[in-house]
Amino acid sequence: MGNETKYHPELNILKLINRFWEIDIEAGFSHLEVHLFFKLIEINNRLKWKETFRFANSRLESEIGTRAKNLIAARQRLIDFNVVNYEKGNTRNAGTYTFMNVLNASYPTKESNQESNQGYNEKAIRGSLYKTKQNKIKLLREVDKSTLVTPLNGYYEIAFFFWEMFRGNLEDLKISTATIDKAKFNDWVDPIQMLIETDGKTIEEIREVYKFIKEDDFWSMQIRSTAKLRKKDKNGEKYFDILLYQARNGKARKGKTGNRNSIKNEETIRQLAAEIAATQTHFVE
Repeated sequence: MGNETKYHPELNILKLINRFWEIDIEAGFSHLEVHLFFKLIEINNRLKWKETFRFANSRLESEIGTRAKNLIAARQRLIDFNVVNYEKGNTRNAGTYTFMNVLNASYPTKESNQESNQGYNEKAIRGSLYKTKQNKIKLLREVDKSTLVTPLNGYYEIAFFFWEMFRGNLEDLKISTATIDKAKFNDWVDPIQMLIETDGKTIEEIREVYKFIKEDDFWSMQIRSTAKLRKKDKNGEKYFDILLYQARNGKARKGKTGNRNSIKNEETIRQLAAEIAATQTHFVE
């Protein structure tokens, strides 16, 4: 019985492929996800079929002709549907892959695989979409959107909407805006990027949270940066998830009319979601 979990090429390659196409009926894998799956099969075949094998992300990007962020997204889809298991590596050793098939004794959880993928995800995403490195250290309000590539320009725009709303809240309360006026580009844009790329939040969910903060007297004073959205409370729950839950369960403390930019920004975020959905379909469910 123990030998049934071993990889025998004459037995398992066909079963892996058939299982993949069965899953594809429901998953609807993209061309890149299909390419990645068969490239991993090819690599393992070159290694004489190992149950678990290592392969560097940089080499894999080169072999399938894609960028880091696209590799991450494609791999996560294969992970989510239990096609492969991935464990991140370190500076000395590449990450490891295991094909999941009907003979495997146990399956890793979606959450554990996301955690493994996340380590590479955050490292690769940060700074990978900037046209100029100077943008990372600029003040948020000084950055020219035209100098950013897609989808980073969309993340910047969302971050700027939050910045305008938080700044307007301070002005309404006659509180100094000196600190928020010095907001750095990467300090505000990176959390939005991570919410989408790492945490799997949709732009529509971010819009819901934006609208909720705008209309809620308490939270509009508690959340004053995009970084706070990803921080955890004393119970270990991210504030973004708390806000989204309250937004969907009628917990808003009504009373705010919103500052002068909020209504315009809410509609623009809605439009932006549609635009990014058309070009970056893995960003929205």
